[in-house]
Amino acid sequence: MDFTIRKVISSSGRLRKPFPTFASLYPRQDEVGQGTVDIGRGTQRGASYFLNNQMLGWLWGPQDGAQRWGENTFSDVFRYQANWGLLYATLDSGGLTEECTLSSGDSGGAAFINDGGTWKLAGINYAVDGDYSKRADGSNPFTGALFDTRGLYAQQGSQWMLVTGSDPVPSGFYPTRISTKLRR
Repeated sequence: MDFTIRKVISSSGRLRKPFPTFASLYPRQDEVGQGTVDIGRGTQRGASYFLNNQMLGWLWGPQDGAQRWGENTFSDVFRYQANWGLLYATLDSGGLTEECTLSSGDSGGAAFINDGGTWKLAGINYAVDGDYSKRADGSNPFTGALFDTRGLYAQQGSQWMLVTGSDPVPSGFYPTRISTKLRR
């Protein structure tokens, strides 16, 4: 698979040249707090989403298969199964200039970390937070890239739980953690 990015221009100055046509694997387990560049072929950005006249993010738009990229910062790691970890990053309001999240169709895309000037594969896109609903019974569910999910019901297994808190609760995404797949 060719991971070359043709247009790598970032107003933040973090990306200045194309990736090579292959990437080494990121071996260390110190991803939390590190920046990532994520590539996928998910949906377009949909309509802005409002709740109580406050914009919370965007709905997922149509699927078009176009390659897109963005940046984020890994904020956590989860053990999904034995020998299978997931990295986690959130869509934060006022975050990075080119901040991204994932949507349907981004699974199988790549999450890279810049390791001393060399881009290395840190994860493979796997999952996103959601679905969401305005109703406790989960009726009329929707998916979106949300930087604040408070006031909505989030699907957790077969249950719908009201998202609360004093600080914004952003939606996030989960690449598989390459470092947990490497033999030690």
